[in-house]
Amino acid sequence: MYLHTKMKQILKLIFIFVAFTAPCISQAQYIASEIKSLLSLNDKKEIEEAEKLRTYGNKLMQEAKALENKYMINFNSIYDYRAENIRKLSAQKLEALKSATRKKIRASNQYGNANVIMIAVLNKNIDKHTETLSDSELNIILDLSETSTDLLKKARNLRGKSMSMTNELLVYPYLIEADSIENLALNKLKDAYAIIMKPDVINKAKKNQTNKIKNLNTNVKVYYRIQIAASATELSVTQLKKIYPDLSIISGEYENGWYKYSIRKNFTSYAKASEYKEFLNVEGAFIIAYVNGEKVPVTEAIEKEKN
Repeated sequence: MYLHTKMKQILKLIFIFVAFTAPCISQAQYIASEIKSLLSLNDKKEIEEAEKLRTYGNKLMQEAKALENKYMINFNSIYDYRAENIRKLSAQKLEALKSATRKKIRASNQYGNANVIMIAVLNKNIDKHTETLSDSELNIILDLSETSTDLLKKARNLRGKSMSMTNELLVYPYLIEADSIENLALNKLKDAYAIIMKPDVINKAKKNQTNKIKNLNTNVKVYYRIQIAASATELSVTQLKKIYPDLSIISGEYENGWYKYSIRKNFTSYAKASEYKEFLNVEGAFIIAYVNGEKVPVTEAIEKEKN
């Protein structure tokens, strides 16, 4: 019993997300405090809102299971909802199943909304905490993030298909699959953050941050990046490849209602950034500037650079 409890504690520390293998009986999904500490105040509020949605979804799911248990019904998987199983039910059980399934649909919609928020917040924060990683680790994280995004889109397509149906017993199997795929998407990000949260990476990041604070008053750090695209909706891998084929050097972030994509490289002078922009030959690409990590007008950065 002690070993079992200890193992659970260890897993809780290692894993960032508690995956929903069975949403109707799982605890509310959460992000570990270690990960929350990396987020801004607004992002933390977004995650808290997602957790509230998931908690409400769990409540609806519990109500649905209570109704099913009352009538000795046990429909959980896609296969349970096959027509031959439904035809075996009495009229009373069929009505109970429909009522329970309506609650499950509402619960799944809560989970879906929560998943979208969590994935968006975690994806946009990944690039902010990778400066101490190796190129191979960066490539792994980029691949995990892209896979997570693709899985989420697949799940959203399934949810979209379900909305065109009126029979709850036909709708919910789509949502079972969507929930499962979204959990896979979250697990991909869990794996990405597991790399970021490795002790040696954290120690390097803390050391770098300490050095930045020490040098803040004596050295002004100016650097430039090249933004290649911005979109009100998140771009797919295919869309990004049309803009620039080498995705390994592209990073993305969500800022002020826009998905922004830039080259994952800092330039210490405007001249170097301008030269590289010409080399990229990406239509519409432009230079953005930072002073001590804060985005500023390019003219201000150039002035600081001269000094």
